[in-house]
Amino acid sequence: MNNTKCIIISPLNVIIEEQTRKLGSKAVNVNAALTNSLEGIFNIHLHSRPQTRGRDFKNGKFVYVFGHPEQILKKEICNVFKQKSWENVSHIVVDEAHCVVQWGHDFRPDFRHISKLRAILPQAKILALTATATPKMKREIQQQLCMKDVFTLSGPVDRPNIKIIVKKRLPLTGGKTTAEGSFHDVLNPYIEELCSEIGNVPKTIIYSKLKWCGIGYDMVSQAARLVNNTQEILSAVSQFHAPCTDEMKKNIAQNMADTNGSIKLLFATQAYGMGTDAPDVERVCHIGPPSSLECYLQEIGRAGRDGRQSSAFMHYNMSDIATNTIVQPEVREFCLLKTCRRKFLSQYFETEADLDSMLKHNCCDVCEKRV
Repeated sequence: MNNTKCIIISPLNVIIEEQTRKLGSKAVNVNAALTNSLEGIFNIHLHSRPQTRGRDFKNGKFVYVFGHPEQILKKEICNVFKQKSWENVSHIVVDEAHCVVQWGHDFRPDFRHISKLRAILPQAKILALTATATPKMKREIQQQLCMKDVFTLSGPVDRPNIKIIVKKRLPLTGGKTTAEGSFHDVLNPYIEELCSEIGNVPKTIIYSKLKWCGIGYDMVSQAARLVNNTQEILSAVSQFHAPCTDEMKKNIAQNMADTNGSIKLLFATQAYGMGTDAPDVERVCHIGPPSSLECYLQEIGRAGRDGRQSSAFMHYNMSDIATNTIVQPEVREFCLLKTCRRKFLSQYFETEADLDSMLKHNCCDVCEKRV
């Protein structure tokens, strides 16, 4: 079919902005400005470009339509899709489709209503994409999106160039260590490395809860004041999390994607995971485990995207994986494993891993001990 169009639903601004930038005039971002221009509610003090894009959108001038489900499902946008100019939509793509299950129940309920587009665009096929879905989650995604006659294409989740290392950090029980002390103990070697040999520091992402991102950044700032190249060190560290503005996130994502970028150490929550593409990250460190293995796999997947050997560290204590936390039982089991961690992940996601051809010292910390 000629002149076909595609609607891509994505969860994060970083992904949408990166893709619309790459596709140029063929793509449109369904954001508040575009919706307002369709309603005729447009601030005359702003540039007129959104009004022009609004007219082009109505007339079906774009090939690719990007947006969050909250914007795509607005009445004004759906009314446009009902017009003849949009009858050639061939695909509705749901990127990071695990969000339909993980976020759709309460955090972002519009993910559960994406299937409404089927009634408006019955000719369009649905393509659901995710790198971190178990077989059970795949079935839930199909159900939520009202997918029938489904063809599933799956590949292994294993990234053989990422060594998986899990370590215990200082416990919080017994009154000997505070939460701050346990966090500092893990982070201090990274700070010392940054301050003493900044030119040789591998690009590193440290995942933690929001509170600890700020504390970690402050720790680096304090250490930087004690050395001569203070400004150089401060320019090499940053934070990426929900409270950051969209502009800040965009700038950080672009800096990380640049192999000549200044950032060497990024403190991040799970907000820096899906869709972000920094090719030369060599280390990922979790201080405290993520809540699920799906999140864990997504986040360690930021490492080694250029194919080079990389490492994924996770530091935990028993308080982190206690039964009264949000950490899922399989994460607790993963932390406490005495057998190959890579094999456990592959079995959990029901995919294959080529363990026989892998050098044991590059596999995981458990296998390395058996060399």
